[in-house]
Amino acid sequence: MAKIRTIDGVTFALNHILKKINLSKISEDDFQKLIPCLGRLKKSNLKIIEDSLVGHLSFSKVASKYGKSKSAVSAIIKLARKKHLINQLSEDWVCVTVLLPNDQANHVLKISTDSIVQQLNNLDK
Repeated sequence: MAKIRTIDGVTFALNHILKKINLSKISEDDFQKLIPCLGRLKKSNLKIIEDSLVGHLSFSKVASKYGKSKSAVSAIIKLARKKHLINQLSEDWVCVTVLLPNDQANHVLKISTDSIVQQLNNLDK
């Protein structure tokens, strides 16, 4: 049996979206809207996100300020960007978890991936 979360299909497409959206700088208001999406993160990680995206500090400056590696800071920021974009999806996107046999799971994954790619292509227009 394979477990599929359709939100993972969304995550698959987010890197494509990130290339098209400049989320390297956000306003304080946008950051405040993002906080509920990041509710499970530690306060120190929220501060890292705020310093990087709102304060416009480089990853290396943020990393040295908080005693983290640049790759750790990068991973935290990438998570924030994904959460922000998922939060911006329209209400007709639903996250579900199902258990299916492998062949059916692969079929569902292909259908959802094709649908995501089609919606991304529509965003490009």
